[in-house]
Amino acid sequence: YTCVASNPEGDGQSNAVALHIDYAPVCEWEGAREVLAVVGEKVEMECRVRASPPQVSYTWESLIVSNSMNQVRTSLQHHDTGLTSSGWMKADNVSSGAQRAECQ
Repeated sequence: YTCVASNPEGDGQSNAVALHIDYAPVCEWEGAREVLAVVGEKVEMECRVRASPPQVSYTWESLIVSNSMNQVRTSLQHHDTGLTSSGWMKADNVSSGAQRAECQ
């Protein structure tokens, strides 16, 4: 933004001022939103976000899609680097589930 003032003697203009707007994290998904696994299989997932300021914290939560499926909630380990969180777990039962699209 700049401020411009005018009068009969002429115009004057201020130096430019940049406006930066902070916003909550917004997920940017790349890949499948559903991950199927068999017993003992390593499952890896990644969450990428845009955020301002870019200092974010991550929480991974499981979501049970159907009570008819044999599902076990397993703790997910994750490594966070800036705007990316990489998570992994080992399936300990035949299960399937959908990864939630929104971040927490």
